[in-house]
Amino acid sequence: MSIHDGHRSRLKERFQNQGLDGFTEVQVLELALFYCIPRKDTNPIAHALLEHFGGLSQVLEAPVEELKRIPGMGESSASFLHLITELGRYYMVHRSTQTPILPTLEQCAEYLVPHFFGRRLETVFLLCLD
Repeated sequence: MSIHDGHRSRLKERFQNQGLDGFTEVQVLELALFYCIPRKDTNPIAHALLEHFGGLSQVLEAPVEELKRIPGMGESSASFLHLITELGRYYMVHRSTQTPILPTLEQCAEYLVPHFFGRRLETVFLLCLD
């Protein structure tokens, strides 16, 4: 029995009880990788990703082909990490569309900002007001 026994279940339980508050970038990546890399120590992969890309946001915004170059990363795990940012943008846009009336400039900004979440290419949105 090693110190690492039960690490996955402890990290998952901690997330379920506390959310990601207090997690390090490595722990966040480890947790995400648990769901696409079964029965393998994801800690070295998380460290390699952070070392190569520089930080969590850069990892999640990296192209799938770049992610696959990291030892231990395959098509499924690279696609899963890439999906996180796309899913976040989709969620934020969907959530922001639940407010049909935007009476203030601040609310207009809150409505538009999610459309730019995670984008790496220049993007333009037009908001027409009556």
